[in-house]
Amino acid sequence: MNRIAHFIHLDFYTINPYKKALYLLILVGLVMGIIIESISALPAIIMMGLLVVMSYPFSIGEKNGMDTLYATLPIKRKSVVTGRYAFVFCMEIIAAIFALLLSAALSVIFTIDLNVTETLVSLCFLTAVFSLVVSLQYPLYFKFGYTKGQPFAYLFLSLGILAIAVWSGISENLASLTSLNNLWEGISANPYLMFGLPVGIGFLFLALSCALSCRLYEKRDI
Repeated sequence: MNRIAHFIHLDFYTINPYKKALYLLILVGLVMGIIIESISALPAIIMMGLLVVMSYPFSIGEKNGMDTLYATLPIKRKSVVTGRYAFVFCMEIIAAIFALLLSAALSVIFTIDLNVTETLVSLCFLTAVFSLVVSLQYPLYFKFGYTKGQPFAYLFLSLGILAIAVWSGISENLASLTSLNNLWEGISANPYLMFGLPVGIGFLFLALSCALSCRLYEKRDI
């Protein structure tokens, strides 16, 4: 457990130089939210930016030969993989909370309507998309390395960003779009199901992906 915590700390340290880029994305989200008077733009942009950042530990690790270093140390490869996925999970939670707080602040400061239920549903969906994209990308990186896995991983990244952008566009009219959907009515009648289903599916994606990545990374010739 201590080694996993160390890997989480290492990944946070790895993305530290890119904080300015993240701040810029947040600023863009704030400006767009103010201009179009929409709360949904901010969480969507934050999650888009986070998807891009999630590949940085692999990129920097490959440039500095970290996989070779890990292979020479008495460290289980499973710990390396589990630490990386734990880092993803931490970043996802931080980003979701941060997006929710910023959305609330934007609503108060600029008197933009904030539907709490729709915002939470939107965030849950965004985290599910985020988890799915990462779950598809990471086994490629652990199997082939950053450079070889990048083309396919970027394809999944593009599809994920597209899905987030589409959701951001329709989430403003979520109620009207789903009012005729019997399935949605059944789900929305149960708040735990409404919020927990996408989050649970996303967590399941990450868990299965982590198990696959462990097996692939164990067999990888470094």
